[in-house]
Amino acid sequence: IRFIRHSGLIRIFQENGVHNLVDYTIGVEAGLSSNGRKNRGGNAMENVCEALLEGMNLDFLTQASASDIKQKFGIELIGMEGRRFDFVTMSGGELYVIEVNCYSSGGSKLDKTASDFRGLQDELREQATFVWLTDGHGWLKTRNPLRKAFDHNDYIFNIEMVNQGALGELLKK
Repeated sequence: IRFIRHSGLIRIFQENGVHNLVDYTIGVEAGLSSNGRKNRGGNAMENVCEALLEGMNLDFLTQASASDIKQKFGIELIGMEGRRFDFVTMSGGELYVIEVNCYSSGGSKLDKTASDFRGLQDELREQATFVWLTDGHGWLKTRNPLRKAFDHNDYIFNIEMVNQGALGELLKK
């Protein structure tokens, strides 16, 4: 019960329409077994990240555009018009842009995402701290793009690293 509360999973069951714990735990409702349930894993990761940010009592935006960021935090992100970020927060006077995803299977999507996020790291480097929270079995089959991203990007965390406090430590500095 403590893990379910602290990890944010309780919100998935209370607010996100998961109706069957058994189906959820074997992946049916998490989007692991059909395209009809696509991105449920990503949504679950967003819920976990949101619960963590709330638990840190940080003021944050979800699905934030450049204009949302300027309005809320007074910072203009150059070259980011038309883009939305999963989470944006301020801590210690620094802007943090957080993208989250989870991949249950490998494929070209992971390669493209890793490449896109290497580019996003470059675009944001002088404007904000970019954090990529990603996880899932898909990365076991697609290691090379992830390795390139690890070598390039400043902060890439998986859910275990976040549970061990890595995101919290970063946002406290």
